[in-house]
Amino acid sequence: MKRAALEVAKDITVSEAQTIEDIRSQTARWSEFDAWLLVAFAATALALAAVGAYGVTSYLVAQCTHEIGVRIALGADYGDVLWLVLKRGLYMTSIGSLIGLVSSLVLARFFVSEFRLNEVGSSDPATLVAVCLLLTLVALLACYIPARRAARMNPLTSLRYE
Repeated sequence: MKRAALEVAKDITVSEAQTIEDIRSQTARWSEFDAWLLVAFAATALALAAVGAYGVTSYLVAQCTHEIGVRIALGADYGDVLWLVLKRGLYMTSIGSLIGLVSSLVLARFFVSEFRLNEVGSSDPATLVAVCLLLTLVALLACYIPARRAARMNPLTSLRYE
C-alpha cells in the first residue's frame, strides 16, 4: 500500500496502513465495550432503584407500625396488610414511572442526537414500556420484603411501639 501511494504521489507519507476489515473490527470492539459499559451502568442503576424502593417502603412501614397494628387488631388478615403496603409502594412507583416517562420523552431527542443512537428512535414505545415494566417489577419485589414483615407483625407489640 505504501508503494502504491508513493507511485501515485511522491509527497504523501503513509505511516499506518490498515485494511478496512481491521478498521471495522476495531470499531466493533469499541462498540462492544461501550455496550458492556452501558449494561454495567444500567444494572447499577437498577440495583440502586431496588435499594431505594426497599428503603422507602421500610421507612413507610416503620412510620405506620401503629396503624398496621390497629388494622391487624381489628381483623385485617395477612393478605390485607400485604396488599396495603404493596399498594402504597405501587403508587409511589407509578408516580416515579410517570415522571420518568415524561422526562424521557422530553429529553429523548437530545440523547439520541448527542450519543448517536441510530438504531433506537427518540420515542421507541417498546423500549419505554419494557423499562417501565422492569422498574415496576423490581420496585414491587423490593417492596414485598417490608410488606411481608408488616403483615406478620404482632398487633400487641406494634401497638406498644413508639
